[in-house]
Amino acid sequence: MTRIEHEQPTFAADCLAVVRLFLVAEQDTSASRVVTNFLPAWWNAGSLGGFDPTDLWHLDHCNTNDVVGLISLIGETRFYPDAFEPRDRVVARIRTWRPHVSGGLEH
Repeated sequence: MTRIEHEQPTFAADCLAVVRLFLVAEQDTSASRVVTNFLPAWWNAGSLGGFDPTDLWHLDHCNTNDVVGLISLIGETRFYPDAFEPRDRVVARIRTWRPHVSGGLEH
């Protein structure tokens, strides 16, 4: 089994985690507020705001696992959200979540 074949199930799980978090972000809940801080911070924390790890206290177990799993993935791969979602969709969502920010949409 090649390295890519070995890693495909993990990458597929990570893709699903990103999709789930984007779906959570579209809601109007305390969990969505946490996720709409995490995802822009992943894109460009310096311009779009950071992520407070204690915000994880507001997530259920599944969403917490998705965020923590993605933090591990970020550290291992240096991927940005547009590795999982088309860049234009990521930028459009960030503009929705951070309408007051004019720059910082590049990573």
